Amino acid sequence: MLPKNSRYITYSAAGKLRLAQAIQQIEHATGITIKSHQDIKEVTPDMFRDTTHLSRYRGDIAYTDFLVKEYSDSL
Repeated sequence: MLPKNSRYITYSAAGKLRLAQAIQQIEHATGITIKSHQDIKEVTPDMFRDTTHLSRYRGDIAYTDFLVKEYSDSL
């Protein structure tokens, strides 16, 4: 799951529960584990150009760097 802009996107307790249930259902149906990058420390709210899109040259680079570090050993 992609990073979220926590400045604008927050989940209620009920919303967190529904999201967890949806993720569990998808994982069960597909046999694939979903990794959440929604709240990684490498991406901050000021790295978004709007509510949902990472800004060019800042947010996208920070997230790409995170992905390289996270998955380079398995590639």
